[in-house]
Order: sequence, then C-alpha cells, then structure tokens
Amino acid sequence: MRSRWVHRYTFRAMAGRVVTVLGAGNVRCAPPVFATLCNWYPDVPLAIRLWDANEERLDLMDRLARCLMDDWNSEATVSSTTSLEEAAPGTTDAILCLHEDCARRLIGTHLSPSLAMFEDQEIPIHFYGGDRNRPTPPESLSEHTKQLLSVPNHEQFSRVEAMADALQILVPQIPDSARVVSLMRETPFAAGESLRWPEPLTDVQESLIPHQILRWVRRDEELFELMSSGKETPLRAWLDQVV
Repeated sequence: MRSRWVHRYTFRAMAGRVVTVLGAGNVRCAPPVFATLCNWYPDVPLAIRLWDANEERLDLMDRLARCLMDDWNSEATVSSTTSLEEAAPGTTDAILCLHEDCARRLIGTHLSPSLAMFEDQEIPIHFYGGDRNRPTPPESLSEHTKQLLSVPNHEQFSRVEAMADALQILVPQIPDSARVVSLMRETPFAAGESLRWPEPLTDVQESLIPHQILRWVRRDEELFELMSSGKETPLRAWLDQVV
C-alpha cells in the first residue's frame, strides 16, 4: 500500500511531532488512540503516520483517522503505509499497538491455500480478464493483490512467540531519538514506557468494532462521543510530557 497524504498539506522534514502508530489495525487501540490525537494540539506541526502489515485493516483505520482529523484537528496530516521503511524515519513519538495478525504478517506470509493449489497445478491457465470459470493465474496477479490474498504464518509460532519476534523486527526500525510507548497489554516491552490502556475487549466486542467503524466513516453515526472520549486519556498525558 502506497502512502496516502492528506490533501491539505504535504509532509516535509521540519521541526514538529511525527506520531507513528505501529499496528494501527488493532481494533482495541486504534479508535481511542485516534480520539486522543484529534484532541491534541502541540505547538508545532503534527504529522500522524499509520502502519500495519494488514492492508485491509489499515485502510479501515486510515478512513476513521481522517474523519476524526477532518472534524477536529484539520491542521494535522495523516498518512498510512504497509512499509516500515516509509513509516519509521523521522518518527518523534512511536505508539506500539501490534495485534497478532500484524505480528504474524510482519514475520512472514504465504499464499492462501487456494492460490497455492493453482500454482502447484501443471495444467496451463490463461489470463481471461476476470472470468470466474477461467481464473487469472497467480503469476499474473499484481503484488498488491497477492498481498491481500496472502495469509500470515500460523504454524511455526505461538501467539507469544509471534509478538516477541515481531518486536525484534519492528523496534530497531524506530529512530533512537524517538519516544516510545507500548499499549500491548500482554507483551513485555523494555525499550520504552508501557500503558495499561485501553481496556481489554471481549471477543464479542472485538468482532463488533469494525462494523461500528464503518458506520462512523460512512457518517451513519456521529463521531462526537468517540471524540469526547479522547480528551483525557493516559496516552494524552504521555504525549504532553516534556521532552
């Protein structure tokens, strides 16, 4: 996924705060983090970067962040990318909120079983422009499509191992000068501060949040209550600490 910069401003290397949300597809963390950021007005230019290894989740959260910023903090820029090489440089404040799917995708992905089956076949398949009875061969798919159809590596690691291994990849990408806070409740993190916030979700709550976000971004429901919840949070207190 290529970076998408908000239309009002183009980010340049300048004195300011660059807040990078690493694992922005986390449904527990993303809405309250964005609500906090839309209530935060530092005295310098503010750029918000969203990164996640799951492009579908990232796209949804990108839309939510833009809605909140458009309504309450329009001078901040918002960008999103699946590339750590694009997200990390210049970060002044890093917010870690990796979720399991992101961690596993960061470690590695493989083709979904259906695509793998087609690749293993020796029967010639030709490109027919989307005819479902004559499918496009995997080698003709774009890298973007392959990424969307890929699945994370599940078999090799437990959840705890996957999260720990992903942090080993992720943390070295963050600039040494950046402040780092972790919202990963069950994953030890020694390289910065940890907050036991937001509260954990039940499985039912977690499954409902993407649908709620869709209602927000479609403007079927007002964002005011979400925005108001971000006025005083532990993350806001962390952001306000004197650097």
